[in-house]
Amino acid sequence: MSSSSLPLPSAANSPATQTQATAGTVDHVSSASLPRTVWGNGFLDHRFDYASLQANHKQPKHEVLKQEVRKMVIDYDVKSGDSESHIADKLRLIDAVQRLGVGYHFEKEIGEVLERVDDLGDDLFSNIGDKGSDLYHAALRFRLLRQQGFPVSPDGFRKLKGSEGKFKEWLAKDEKGLLSLYEAAHMAFNGEDILDEVLSFATKTLESIFPNKITNPSFQKQIDFALRVPAWKCVPRSLARHSIDFYSTDSFHHEKLLAFAKLDFNIVQKFHQQELYEVSNWWRSIDVATKFPYARDRLMESYYCVNSMYFEPKYRSGRIIATKIFLMLAILDDTYDNFATYEEAHALTEAIERFLLHNPYMC
Repeated sequence: MSSSSLPLPSAANSPATQTQATAGTVDHVSSASLPRTVWGNGFLDHRFDYASLQANHKQPKHEVLKQEVRKMVIDYDVKSGDSESHIADKLRLIDAVQRLGVGYHFEKEIGEVLERVDDLGDDLFSNIGDKGSDLYHAALRFRLLRQQGFPVSPDGFRKLKGSEGKFKEWLAKDEKGLLSLYEAAHMAFNGEDILDEVLSFATKTLESIFPNKITNPSFQKQIDFALRVPAWKCVPRSLARHSIDFYSTDSFHHEKLLAFAKLDFNIVQKFHQQELYEVSNWWRSIDVATKFPYARDRLMESYYCVNSMYFEPKYRSGRIIATKIFLMLAILDDTYDNFATYEEAHALTEAIERFLLHNPYMC
C-alpha cells in the first residue's frame, strides 16, 4: 500500500516542517496561542442513571401523550375526494410534528400519510398563480413531499411569474405564504433554476418587509429565525427548541402536541447531558491538557456536530463512539500541524500505514 493512496495529513506542508525549513532546526512548534475550551468541566455535573432515563422516556405521561399525538396523525386520514382544507390541516399537523422534534416517534405513520397525499395526484399548483390562492399550503405540500423523497416537479412555481417574467406583485402581500415559499425553495436540486429564482425573490422580499411591515411579534421572530437558518438546514434540536416557542403562539396549535413536544424535548436533553458526562469523563481520563498541550480541546463542538446528524435516544452509542473518533482525529491532526517535526510526522505516517495494511477494514 503506497502512502499516496491514503487520505493522511501531509507533513510536508505542516507548520512544523515550514519552521524547520526556515530556521534549520527540529524544534517543536509552539502551541501557546491555541485557545482552550470555554466549556470547562461543566458537563461532569450532569450525571444521570441511564436505566432511569430509559424508564423516564417510557413514563405513563409520555406514553399517553405519544399515543394521543399518534391518534391525531392517523385520524387526519387523507383519501381521494377530501377537500383542500382537510389536506391542508393534515400537512400543517405533520409539519408541526416534525419541526417540534417528535417526528421520529411517528416516522411510519407520517410516511404513509405523505404517500397517500402523493398518490392523490392532484396538481398542487393548479391555481397557485391566482391572486388569493393558498400559496402557503401549496409550498408546504411541495416541501414535505420533497423531504420524504417523492419526485415532485417544481415547474408549477413558474405560474408565480407574470407575462413579463417577473414575480407577481400580490405575492409580497402574502407574508405567511412567502415564508412557506422561501422554506420550500431550499429543497432545490442542481439545475432547478425556477427554485433558485424563487429563493432569491422570497429572500429579498422577506428582508424588505421585515420587521417594519410585520405586526405580529411571534411571526417576526419566525421570519428572523428562518432568514438566518432555514428549517431544512437547521440543527434538529435547535429547530425543535425554537419551534416550541413559535408553536405555542400559533392559533392552530394542539395543546396535547405542544405538551408532548416539551416533555419529549426535556427527556431527550437529559440523554444528551448524560452522554456528554460520559465523554467528558473519558476525555478527562486521557489528560489531554497535560499529555497533548498543543491539541485543541473541542469536546462540546465534536459532540454537537455528531448530535446534529442523529439526535434520537436510540443512537446513543453511535454518538459517543463518533464523538471519541472526532476528538482522536483532532489530536492526530494537531500532532501533524502543531507539534511533530518532519522526521516524527514521517514515522507516524508509516506507523499508520502499517496499521492499515494489517487492518484493511479500518480504511
